[in-house]
Amino acid sequence: MAHADSRQNKNNQRNTVVATASVGLFSFSGFFFSLAETCRALSKD
Repeated sequence: MAHADSRQNKNNQRNTVVATASVGLFSFSGFFFSLAETCRALSKD
């Protein structure tokens, strides 16, 4: 039983890492997109 619990914990940890990475990637791409929009707006003037 304890062995199965530790395996479940590993799965939960990996899911947490994947979720964190996805959120980080998403916010980074959003930041990059707004940065690109700002540059385009500045170069248009």
